[in-house]
Amino acid sequence: MDGGAATNPPSLRPCLRSQPLDAGEAYSLEEAKQKEESDARALAASHKKRGLRARVTEIRERFRSLLARNEAMPPADRLPRAAFRIDPHLEERIAAESGLRLEAAAHELAWDAEVASLTLGKLKAKYLEPLECERTALHGLRSGRKVHALRIPRLTPQQQAAIAEVHAAVDAHAVVGTELASSRPSSAASARAPEAAGAAVAEVGSAGAQQGEPLSKLEERAARHAARAAAWAELNARRPAPGYAAPEDVSAIEQARGAMGDYLLKTDPNYKVSESMRVDAQKKQRQLALLDESIHTLKTSFNGRLLELQQHKHRVVAVLNADQGRLSFTALDGAVPRNDRETIDI
Repeated sequence: MDGGAATNPPSLRPCLRSQPLDAGEAYSLEEAKQKEESDARALAASHKKRGLRARVTEIRERFRSLLARNEAMPPADRLPRAAFRIDPHLEERIAAESGLRLEAAAHELAWDAEVASLTLGKLKAKYLEPLECERTALHGLRSGRKVHALRIPRLTPQQQAAIAEVHAAVDAHAVVGTELASSRPSSAASARAPEAAGAAVAEVGSAGAQQGEPLSKLEERAARHAARAAAWAELNARRPAPGYAAPEDVSAIEQARGAMGDYLLKTDPNYKVSESMRVDAQKKQRQLALLDESIHTLKTSFNGRLLELQQHKHRVVAVLNADQGRLSFTALDGAVPRNDRETIDI
């Protein structure tokens, strides 16, 4: 080689700009430099691969020619096939490396399977477990119409606790009202007390008259005093406890105090809203709890009727298919074409 000739390899830059870039794909200086370096590395790797493949092909051809020459020699001078093994343990190393790769692939597949299982479990826990009833459809037999069931979410523990608390409060209020009503004296019994006293006096007088002995004025007065004392004793026995107030009277008094007279208007600064008409957060929470319960009850009732109708349809279809199957064994089997007999699908 001439000493003055250049020893550097030919530059790859002219071949990198063979295709012009569009206006929208123009690179900056740094991006163009990185692109050129990446293309140069890819081109060098491609040349190296081609050279290695050519070398492997040449060695393979020489090996085949040696095998052919060995086969052409007489059997006494011929070498065994095992003598041409360059590396006797190559197959064992390849099998070991393959086993390691298979084990790594099995671990990767196990990891992917575990990730998919956990993801599926999370999706079910997020979207399916909170549902009490999923969305299903009931199709008509001939009309083609369909009715969908409602997706009902389960009541959360907070909602169940709030509903139970509201029902407990309502039951406690009803029990207290019943006890107060039972402990209140009856007005009819109080009105009947004087009548009972008069009846006792009349009985005493009638008893003396039946004996035929007229009572003296002193005895009649004593009898009236005794009857009156018995009536008062009975009335005092039914007297309510001190401090007792009837619920009806208390509510009437509170209502009167809340709307007493025309001067306590809502625009008046002294106006006070009655206790039963006041609205606070606790009352609204109770109303929301009862509303959630009502919505859940209505949806559950609708889905229950829909599922009952679906089961009834299944029974009807099963009976029709069974009857249609029995028709094939009757005399109509030859008269009715088989293509005209349809099976009803659920």
